Amino acid sequence: MGARKLMGLRDFSKDGSMIAEASGAAAPVFRETAWRELESENWNLDAVLKQLQQEAKSVDDSDPRMRERMQLISMLWANAPPNARMDEVAVRLSGYAVPLEKNAEGITEFLLVPYFGACIHVPPPPANQIVRVLARPALRDLRTMDAIRVSGVLRIQRSGSELGDSGYAMQAAHVEPYTP
Repeated sequence: MGARKLMGLRDFSKDGSMIAEASGAAAPVFRETAWRELESENWNLDAVLKQLQQEAKSVDDSDPRMRERMQLISMLWANAPPNARMDEVAVRLSGYAVPLEKNAEGITEFLLVPYFGACIHVPPPPANQIVRVLARPALRDLRTMDAIRVSGVLRIQRSGSELGDSGYAMQAAHVEPYTP
């Protein structure tokens, strides 16, 4: 993506807080947020993965139990609990775009995911690691797997798509290119 500018975006001040709209209303200050913060305190992705890897060692890919294992993983991922403390928090989250909806002006809805290739490969990330983002105005130059930083108020809201289940949603206040 490089120096390409995403169209339809709002500017930020030097301190990183969003410039207030013409209405004079104070805009929230978005805090840099790590993906791990979106996991519930009662759900540890590393522990779940370690357990599944141990169990997978005893099952060959051609074994019918592997299909059952993949269904279990899909169910666990779709139901991965969000962190209740992150509901209604103004965040700035960096990740990769997976476009879902577009119109004549550009991308209006996309998934924000933590790593390159997520939602394109199976299985997608757990639901608590996927954010469904609404972009108004539409983003004209956003492409699949562009590295971006999105600012907005995070809300716990489950939704599904053919590319993955999300545990969070946000209305993008600002989207900018990001260099990982």
